[in-house]
Amino acid sequence: LNESIGSVFDFGSAEGFFSISLAEKGYNVLALEAKRDRYEIVKLVSKILALKNISFMNMKVDEKNIINFPIFNYTLCLAVWHHWVRYFGFDNAEKILVVLWEKTTKYMFFETGLAELPEDFGMPEFKGDPDDWLLKYLNNTLLNSKISIIGQAPSFPPEQFKSNKTKYDDESYLRNIYCIERVDGK
Repeated sequence: LNESIGSVFDFGSAEGFFSISLAEKGYNVLALEAKRDRYEIVKLVSKILALKNISFMNMKVDEKNIINFPIFNYTLCLAVWHHWVRYFGFDNAEKILVVLWEKTTKYMFFETGLAELPEDFGMPEFKGDPDDWLLKYLNNTLLNSKISIIGQAPSFPPEQFKSNKTKYDDESYLRNIYCIERVDGK
């Protein structure tokens, strides 16, 4: 790895938009995707582009095997945390997030679903504004950090989670994108 540029762990890379873009800029990237079809797409695109500074993993990560991953400068954790809550429960999702943060030396970029998710995701009950709850949760969970909101991304409306159709044209469902900076000099 060329540490002068930086290493990136794209946790839940989907079809690899961010992984490929960062590799093209010279970062050393590990793109992890649990869904086989998405994993195959990012592998194929990087092969077509002849990128040598990107690696791929197709696996499901849980609170037990997350500890085996290396340390990275930057971590992308976009639209995956709520899936951990759904599949592993809230406490185990928190364990995964904490270990992922411990393996991040500079910045984590984080985004997740909240109030728009159906009950079967098992999200906690939000008292007040869900975004306020999430910011407080991240501050209490990710120690030695400074958290900023750097933008917003559209989300599926609640009914879309229960159908096979996907559509992003309803701007009333927006998610905050957080930049979480390590401040302990690790």
